[in-house]
Amino acid sequence: MRNSADYAKRSTLTIIRVFMIYKPMRFFAWPGIVLLIAGGIIGLRFLVLYVLGGGQGLVQSLILAAILIVVGTILCIFSLIAADLIAVNRRLLEELQTRARSLGRLSSPSGLILIGDAAQVQSTPSKLSICKYFA
Repeated sequence: MRNSADYAKRSTLTIIRVFMIYKPMRFFAWPGIVLLIAGGIIGLRFLVLYVLGGGQGLVQSLILAAILIVVGTILCIFSLIAADLIAVNRRLLEELQTRARSLGRLSSPSGLILIGDAAQVQSTPSKLSICKYFA
């Protein structure tokens, strides 16, 4: 690290990354909702002016409204997909951890996986397949 600004930049990026991983609905849905509302307001403004007869030169507002609505919709859908994928990933990791504990694996303080009897692990196919996840 060179200076405080570099540290602040790295810390900010780390905080954003953690927030994105653990709270994807908040991180992506709220900006999506804001964009949807902004696009709806701009589109409604265009519609009102068009009905009243003064919307002849406001095609740019219609294009902006369409872009905002599409991007907002994409962000909201992505937040649902990301939240679901993270939930599935957590369930799979929890299941793997439960299987590893039931096989008698213990984690050492250094973070290494300790295996009781190597010959026994190699002779049992289910234990061998679990071993691949930790290799």
